[in-house]
Amino acid sequence: MLTKAKALDEAYPGTVSTTDAARRAGVTYRQLNYWIALKAIYPAYGNGGSGYPYRMTERQVQHLIQIGHLYRLFIKLHMGGPKVEMIRRVWDSLERTGTFTHTDGPLAITLPWPPEAALQTGA
Repeated sequence: MLTKAKALDEAYPGTVSTTDAARRAGVTYRQLNYWIALKAIYPAYGNGGSGYPYRMTERQVQHLIQIGHLYRLFIKLHMGGPKVEMIRRVWDSLERTGTFTHTDGPLAITLPWPPEAALQTGA
C-alpha cells in the first residue's frame, strides 16, 4: 500500500516535506510554518491546505539551513529571533543569487555560512 508520504515523494521527485526540511535546518516545524504563513519563505510546491502539504526543493532546504544558522546566531547573541522582514530579505537574496550580506553597526553577516565556521563558533 502506498503511504501518503510516499505518494508525495513520487508526485514531487527531488523534493522534501517541510517537516523534513525544518528538521534538517534545525528549526521547528512551527517556526518554519510561521515564516511560510507570513510569506517570508516560499516553498516550491503546495498550498498548505489540509491534505496539500508544502514541498521544498533541495536548493531551498540548503537556503533554509542557512536561515537556521542565522536564527540560532540571533538567539545565541540574546537578540531574539531575526525579524520576519530580515528572513524574507535573506530568503529572496539566497533564491536570486545564492548569497546574502548584511552589515548593521558591529554586526556583519554573510551567507552562505560555511558549515565549518558554524562548528567553530558553536552555532
